[in-house]
Amino acid sequence: MHGDIVKFISKHHVMVLSMRDGEDTWSCCCFYTFILADPTLVFLSHNDTRHAMLMLQTPCISGTISQQTKSVRLIRGVQFKGVACITDSESLREQYNKRFPFAGMVKAALWAVRLDYVKFTSNLIIFGEKLYWERVD
Repeated sequence: MHGDIVKFISKHHVMVLSMRDGEDTWSCCCFYTFILADPTLVFLSHNDTRHAMLMLQTPCISGTISQQTKSVRLIRGVQFKGVACITDSESLREQYNKRFPFAGMVKAALWAVRLDYVKFTSNLIIFGEKLYWERVD
């Protein structure tokens, strides 16, 4: 994964996830931590939320991480797709709790989005510059 993509995802902490099942669609915002070793976004969610129920039925999701700006020349952001699942990994929970200490008090499932495709757009240097990453297994 290109260093600019890693740097951008690591610097931010809120993502928007979008999911669907048949005719039903939904989006949500989540705090996340990024795990580079196996590019994954880790977040917490209660299983009775609309987005969790949709991900349990259809785990293929998409999402965005964006920088809030009013200047077109400063636009930067990531669009991604991946597969979401509940995980019981203590290592991932520790990494999430380290970034968000309040999370230790939250009784919610730990989820992981295994990234399969990432598109990074940045107007900082070259207008409309795009970098791509795709998982190859």
